[in-house]
Amino acid sequence: MTPEKPEEESLRSVALQNAQSILLARRRAEEELVQAKQSLERRTQELAQTLAMMRATLESTTDAILVTDGTGRVTDFNAQFVAMWRLTPGIMETGDHRRLLGDVSGSFQARQRFVERVEAIYATSPPETHDVLETLDGRTIERSTRMQIVDGRNVGRVWSFREVTERKRAEDGLRGQKRML
Repeated sequence: MTPEKPEEESLRSVALQNAQSILLARRRAEEELVQAKQSLERRTQELAQTLAMMRATLESTTDAILVTDGTGRVTDFNAQFVAMWRLTPGIMETGDHRRLLGDVSGSFQARQRFVERVEAIYATSPPETHDVLETLDGRTIERSTRMQIVDGRNVGRVWSFREVTERKRAEDGLRGQKRML
């Protein structure tokens, strides 16, 4: 064996230091990745919990709820909505609110007026609307809509439907009694 020249020894020393620096940087990067992964998993669990709570809230209301985005695509709904309008689940999977309107409009004598009102709501984007709907089967439905605002911009609309048939009949009965007095 020949003794190493100082230059080779210096190069080996620098190479070893570089290798140690690279190894240390790699370990730090791996630790950061593990921490980022754990943080992402924790946030994913938190998001899943939040979504589950939102779903439970949506399903716990007695109102029938439909949510559409800014283009009129269905983004969410509850079981009460499907039950109120006696819809097949398949129609909801399409996400097409305008196709859905065709099915729901069959519940009204003034089908075209119902559809035109919804189209007017989309066209004018009022902050909120309120309508009373009379169905062919004698039900009275209150419809309310409200824009969804996120970060100061309109991202969609929540459509809320509440059957008020019995309340309307009671109110009509009271009006009739007052006229008789």
